[in-house]
Amino acid sequence: MKCTSALIALLMLSVSTCAFAQKRHWVICDLTVMVKSAQDTVPRVSGLVRSSNAPAGTECPAPGAVISFLPETMDYQTVLPRKQWPGVGEVVTIRYRYLLGECKYTGPCKIEHFSLMR
Repeated sequence: MKCTSALIALLMLSVSTCAFAQKRHWVICDLTVMVKSAQDTVPRVSGLVRSSNAPAGTECPAPGAVISFLPETMDYQTVLPRKQWPGVGEVVTIRYRYLLGECKYTGPCKIEHFSLMR
């Protein structure tokens, strides 16, 4: 009986250690972006990053970079209706979130969200 309970405890410890090693966290950066264009053929907004509060060692867009994105709600659950997209020349704040991980069938991948802050 002692051997069985020790084996179970060891198994639980190894499972919890594996789960901890695979945890990932979201990297969040706030970007100030000047909108350059809104594309009709491919529904995306294109803009020039004016400023970024990117933490050191992250893959957030730097000032001067041109980004293309779909504007999302603050909770990053849905894409905003086109009528609510920023217009050309408008300066907006975008909360950029990304997560590096392993995607099923494709291997390493980057999940990105661009929430329009209003």
